[in-house]
Amino acid sequence: VKERTAEIEKQNKLIQEQNSEIIVQNKRIVAQNEEITGSIRYAGKIQNAALPEFELYKHHINGFFILFKPRDIVSGDFYWITETQNKFVAAAVDCTGHGVPGGFLSMLGISFLNEIVKDIARKKEEIKAADILNRLRKKIIITLNQQADEMSRDGMDMAMIIYDKEKKILNFAGANNPGYIIRDGNIHKLEADRMPIGFNRKLNDTPFSNKFLKVIDDDLIYLFSDGYADQFGGRRGKKFNSRRFRELLVHLQQFPMEQQKDIADKILQKWQRNN
Repeated sequence: VKERTAEIEKQNKLIQEQNSEIIVQNKRIVAQNEEITGSIRYAGKIQNAALPEFELYKHHINGFFILFKPRDIVSGDFYWITETQNKFVAAAVDCTGHGVPGGFLSMLGISFLNEIVKDIARKKEEIKAADILNRLRKKIIITLNQQADEMSRDGMDMAMIIYDKEKKILNFAGANNPGYIIRDGNIHKLEADRMPIGFNRKLNDTPFSNKFLKVIDDDLIYLFSDGYADQFGGRRGKKFNSRRFRELLVHLQQFPMEQQKDIADKILQKWQRNN
């Protein structure tokens, strides 16, 4: 009996020591997670500071909304706007990856886009959306050394518009990402080129294409990443998908732009459920 009791006490002591070690390890993990999360939150603030001010929108267009919901604090998607040559330039961009890797690429994208537009203005060249995409692709390939590393598939998908308010002409170019225009209740697709902004052995020398259309009063134009359409949810845990997304945009057009954001956000949250 004494030997059995001693063995039980020995086992209990060992369990207590292991439990104490687990508690210490858990505290370390919690502290490390808090430190990492804190760093990512600070990175998110830097990214938000790099995003453009809304005032540029208000100067050129009557109504707009931006639904920007990073999945991992910092975002691999970003929106970008500027004005040059008395024209309004806007883009919705989807970088490879999520979280920190996508956030790094997004900061590169913002920096390169600003640099490209300034260079075009300095040289007094005519600004066109496809030209911006072509120049951005070259910068991404060179910066990420993708010609040497053919396995690298990092890059961006993008939809870009340049709007000439005086002539009411819209210039569109897309890298995998289309846009939509709603006119008189009907939705029309602004077709993108089926290639990314990044390395692609077959398409590196293929230029992006410009599309031009006359804008009329009450036209609604939407640029987006695939985040909304690719969101899993609903009763069966499926993607929202592109068809529902188009139906959503047609539904939204009956509301003022200020309300459209709230409605789109509520529908997304309802679809997401616990995803």
